[in-house]
Amino acid sequence: MVRKVALSTFGVWHVGWLIGVLLLLPQVLPAQNFEHHGYTTELTGGIIAHTNGFGITGKFGSEYKEQIPLVAGLDFLYIRHPKEARIKNPFYDGTTPYVFGKLNSLFVIRPFIGSHRKLSIRVLPRDVRLRLNYSIGLDLALLKPVVLGIVRYNPGGTTYRVEYEQYEPAVHTNQTAIFGTSGFFEGLDDLQLKAGTSLKAGLEYKIGRDDRMLQLIETGVILDVFVSEIPIFAFGENQRVFPNLFLQFSIGQRW
Repeated sequence: MVRKVALSTFGVWHVGWLIGVLLLLPQVLPAQNFEHHGYTTELTGGIIAHTNGFGITGKFGSEYKEQIPLVAGLDFLYIRHPKEARIKNPFYDGTTPYVFGKLNSLFVIRPFIGSHRKLSIRVLPRDVRLRLNYSIGLDLALLKPVVLGIVRYNPGGTTYRVEYEQYEPAVHTNQTAIFGTSGFFEGLDDLQLKAGTSLKAGLEYKIGRDDRMLQLIETGVILDVFVSEIPIFAFGENQRVFPNLFLQFSIGQRW
């Protein structure tokens, strides 16, 4: 148990250090001066892959001369527990993979506001532009209970049926009786909500010479902190702090 806590603490400090480095970059790298050709507003959307899951994102930004750029956006993410391992029951045909011990699936809605700063790196090609993005957001965690298919034998013991039930660690202990997970919409009636906050910082690369059409790749760190522990797993340590590295690809347009 002590080792698990130490690793978790290391992860938080590691991500905090990376965020600090990214926020200090504007102080050591000069701003990049390039023409906007009159474009002051941009709208982008894309996909995110992070250390423990994936998601989608959208962002709206505006920028005027002599003013700080303003950005507002929304992320929708799925976050896994680090110890999740999908298994399948080999004793029946047509079974579906499931995670034994998983109590809830975690989805996060993250509205955020932030800004960016253009950077100049001389070794980059002229059509690759770089900027530092940073934002703070509110987290709304959606916890969807895991519903499993349980094998029940009919009288006589020669045929069986599958009944879907919310997973209970004290009840569903026999893994050979678990047929698999249910469909996505099972459990939506029993959603739990938890609040939190987030910090996000990343380096964004714009590729292409067209200033109106945007193709963006961003990599960086996200730190989500919730008001209480998130009960994803029945066994082992759950957490309220989720540090993640991320890679994001977006497309959009300026006007």
